[in-house]
Amino acid sequence: MHLLPLRILILLICLPFAAAATESNVDLVKRLYAKYAWESTDSSPKGSTPFIDAPQAELLKYLEPSLAEALLKDRQCAKQTGEICGLDFSPLWASQDPGAKDLRVKQGRSAKRVEVSFTYPGSGERIVIEYELALIAGEPRIRDILYSEGFSLRKTLGVK
Repeated sequence: MHLLPLRILILLICLPFAAAATESNVDLVKRLYAKYAWESTDSSPKGSTPFIDAPQAELLKYLEPSLAEALLKDRQCAKQTGEICGLDFSPLWASQDPGAKDLRVKQGRSAKRVEVSFTYPGSGERIVIEYELALIAGEPRIRDILYSEGFSLRKTLGVK
């Protein structure tokens, strides 16, 4: 009979440690930009692959499965047709010609949002991109990328 309160006490002690082990939304987006920061420079590491050309397993480390699948389908369409299908820019940089300085990643307006901002080196324009995240199997994944011009990656790729 006295075991029940002890179990609750153990759960209450361990719960914060379990939560701390899970990556936060902000951490996921920071990790994404750290891995692909080279895309915004004039040089790329040997053997590097741009985010939009990453293999499915790599995309699934960051994206919700439906968004990763849509990106792969768009890539296949472009490969088969030799034309632009839905995506004609780098999703991480909101540009066909990525460039960034003074990059910042911070918590967005809600717990499910992360805001990324940076300045285009050539024009000095400040860009703000918002990431919408969801939990997939207990881990954060990007559900959508929202651009200041009023469009999103899901809409661009035709994902509902």
